Formats: sequence, C-alpha cells, structure tokens
Amino acid sequence: MERIKERLKILRDNALEFWMKMTKRQKMVLAGGAGAFALILAGLVVYALIVGGTTTYEPLFTNLEQEDAAAIVAQLKKEQIKYRIEENGKAILVPAREVVEKRLSFAEQGIPGGGTVGYELFDATKLGVTDFQQKVNLRRAIEGELSRTIMGLEAVENARVMVVQPEESLFQVEQKPASASVALKIREGKKLEQEQVRGIVHLVAFSVEGLKPENITVVNQKGEILSDFDEREKLNEKMRLSELQLRHKKQIEDIYEKKILTALSKVFGEENVVVVVSAELDYDVHTKENEVYQPVVGDSGIVRSEQLIEEKYLGTGSVPEIGVPGTTSNIPGYKGLAEGNAEYNRNEETRNYEITRLLDKIEKNQGDIRRISVSVMINDTIVRKNEEGQDERYLNERRRAQIEDNVKAAANLDEARGDEAKVILLSFTDKPNYYQEEYERQKFWDSVKRWTTYILVPIALLLMFLLSWVALRASVVKEEIPEELELPEELEEPVSVEELLIPELTDEQRRREQIKEEVLRMIHDDPEGSALIVRSWLFDDDKSE
Repeated sequence: MERIKERLKILRDNALEFWMKMTKRQKMVLAGGAGAFALILAGLVVYALIVGGTTTYEPLFTNLEQEDAAAIVAQLKKEQIKYRIEENGKAILVPAREVVEKRLSFAEQGIPGGGTVGYELFDATKLGVTDFQQKVNLRRAIEGELSRTIMGLEAVENARVMVVQPEESLFQVEQKPASASVALKIREGKKLEQEQVRGIVHLVAFSVEGLKPENITVVNQKGEILSDFDEREKLNEKMRLSELQLRHKKQIEDIYEKKILTALSKVFGEENVVVVVSAELDYDVHTKENEVYQPVVGDSGIVRSEQLIEEKYLGTGSVPEIGVPGTTSNIPGYKGLAEGNAEYNRNEETRNYEITRLLDKIEKNQGDIRRISVSVMINDTIVRKNEEGQDERYLNERRRAQIEDNVKAAANLDEARGDEAKVILLSFTDKPNYYQEEYERQKFWDSVKRWTTYILVPIALLLMFLLSWVALRASVVKEEIPEELELPEELEEPVSVEELLIPELTDEQRRREQIKEEVLRMIHDDPEGSALIVRSWLFDDDKSE
C-alpha cells in the first residue's frame, strides 16, 4: 500500500514538474484537448443511453393494400404489440424482436392476401347461403386466384382481375358472351413483353368458362391497352403488304420504262428521251363463280331413269271406267261405255334425263394491272439532213403521232382498259444539271448571308462598345488634366516640377533645410567621420541620463 502511495506521489510530482516546465501556450493547448476529449466522451455516453433506451423498429410488411393493412393493424392491437405506420399506410413496422414471429403468424392466417381472396372463401361452410351468393363468391374466388397468379410475374407489382359472366339464356342466339378485364401495375424499370401479355390473356380465358381471348382487355397503370397485339399485328401486316405493293408497282414501272426507253434511245439517243410510266395495280381479291345447266347430247341429254306402262283390253262386257282424275270420274253411279264387245289400249312413258351442271370458278390474282399511263418527252431540237442536204428539225406533228402509236404497241397498252400514252416534244436544256447547280449556288450564297449576319452583328456591337468606351475615357481624362501654369517671362533657367510644387518656406524652415542639406552632404562625403560624430552624440546622451 505504501509503495502504491509512493508511486502515485511520484507520478503527481512528475506531472506537476511537467506542467510547470510547459509554456503558457502549451498549457492552453493541453487544456483545450482535454476538454474536447471530455465532451466527446460525454456525448458518447448520452447517445448510448438514448439508443439503448429506445426500441428499434423494422418493416413487417410493405406495399400493402388497404384491406391487408387494416387486418394486420387490428391483429397487432388485439395482441397489444407496438407498431408504426409509414408510406401512407402501405408499410407497417414492429419491434425488431417481433418481426420473424409475426410474419409466420400472419402467413398462417393467409395475410397479406394482396387485397384479394381466393378459394379460401369456401373453407368455412355457411348455412343459408343463396345460389346467387354462391355464384358471386365463386366469381370473387376466381378473380382472386387469377390476380395472385398474375402477381407472381416478376414485372407485375399488383394485379386486379374483373370477370363479367352474363345470365344464361334459354336461347343460344340470345346468349351474351363473357368478358374480363385485367388491370396491372408494372414495377418501375420493368416492362411486360408481348408474349407475357398474351400468356395473361390465355390464362384468364381458359380459367373462366365461356370466355374467349378476344373478349379480354389488359391495361397498365397508365391506362395503355396492352392486349391489342392482334390489332397491332394486323396493322404491321398491312404496312408490310403496302411496302410490298409499292415495291411491286415500282418494278412494273421500271420494266415498262426500260423497254420504251431502250427502243427510243436507239433512234434519238438516250440524252434526248425521257420516259415516265405510272401503273395502277389491283390488289383486291376477286372470285367469280358461273354455274350452268345444259344437256349433254343434243336437246335431250342422257336418260337417267325410264318407266313404260302399257295396258290392253279386248272382249265382251263393260269397258273399265276410266277418266281423268277429278269430280266427274268419282261421282257414284257413273256409267262407262255401253256393254258389248269392246277394245281398250293404254300406253304411258316416263323418262328422267340427266342434266349437266357446269361450275366455272375464276379467281383473279392480286397485283394485276388495272391501268397504265405512259408519258414520253422527246427533244424537239434534233436536226437531220433533208433530201436537199439542208439541216431541218426532224420531229413534227406527224412523226409525233407515229411515235405515240409505236409506244402504245411496244408497251402493249389496252385502251379498253383505260391505258394511255402521250408523246410531247420539248426543248431540252444543254446543261442537264443547270437547275441543280443553280440551286446549290443559291443555297451557298444563302448560307454565306446567314453566317455573315451571325458574325458581323456581334463585331459591330463590339466596335460600338469600344468606341463608346474610348470616347468616355477621353472625356474623363480631359476633365482631370489641370490647365497649364503660366510661367513668368523673367524665368530663364528651366525649373523642375518638384521645385514648382514646393510651397513657400519661412526663414526658420529655410535655415533648417540648409542645415539638413549640409548634414547630408557631409555624410555622403565622409561616412566614417559622420558615424563617429553620431556615436559621440549617443554617448553624451547616455551620460546625461
């Protein structure tokens, strides 16, 4: 014990000795550091006490529907467990030690159910339930099960399925079809592919009796219809067909243009002929059926069935009563021919002929030519030698008509179909690219003007600013320059500015200035002597003190 006290005394003495050896500044730094350390330590202690005394809450469930949140809160209140509600009622937090246990407990009860109910509606048997209530519960169960299944997709955050099943009708023609709608909430950053939407549609269709895929509508949270992929496919198909039709039309026009241009170029030269062909095609589907009935051989045809009846009677007695069917032959008591020798003959023939049935079905191909228009432009400045050896224009109205007839024949145009061909004589320019060059030149000068405007306007503004600044500065300097001093005429020697600016001195001030100048000159001439004199002055001052 004594040794401990001695050691503590030694430590205290050493600390006091160390403290006494420190300067005032070192003592202030050491004291400030010790105070800061004490404050940090006290803050840590207070934080530990506050945190250690509070309960840490963790999310029990998130993204809850209102029905599920209400059920969870009611159960927590019943069990007197503390909880917090965040995210506008979509998240419920409980103490960290209760999270795992409560999740298992709620999972056993089927909570949360995503705001939907499934076939658990029928787990509890209820007495007195009507048939209508049973149908409604069945529809709710189907909708709930479908919603849960759809929410199993990765991109779907929430789903709601609504099924409409009309009442059964006694007549099939009056039976209305079932329909359904699916509302989806897609997760942020996710997207449903077309095949996934198609899968949702078929899932719902085959889960409800009498429901067809075309009667199902799928929308997202933005109100966009996702199930109209059939319409989109039809539109894309039409666009593809339109593209193919335009390509087909262009190919036919190119064939006719090449054919006509090749024939005319050999006569007039390719540079003197321009051919434009416009084809109108028929892409409609035409089906025509002709059904004709006619005999096969002559006017009779082939005998299909024949019936021959022949009756003969010869002898005495009465002739059998015969007659046409009707009232007369059926009146009772009607007597036939007179009795005696009589002869009776009756022949009847019935023939059925086979009639020939001729069915003629005609289908027109899509893309047939409906109408073709040909326009030919020829340079009328072509000059040829005439019989007299003089140059003259080769083309005239007669030759134009001949060329037009030849074009119709070469292109196999059908006037009855509405085809037409026109040949026009025009004067071609000597510069094929004249207008293109003129356009390019005009475009270049327009760009030059535009860029000149963009460049010159800033430069002009800059010059105006500089000129204004220079003018303003010159006026300011001019105001600051004093007027020139009038020099006396009798002043012959030049006088420095310093001398002119020195004010007039009194006699005492002049004397002091002269002494000052003498001292300075002496110091400049004899620095050592001057130093000895100053030292002696200082020595005399010390003695006097």
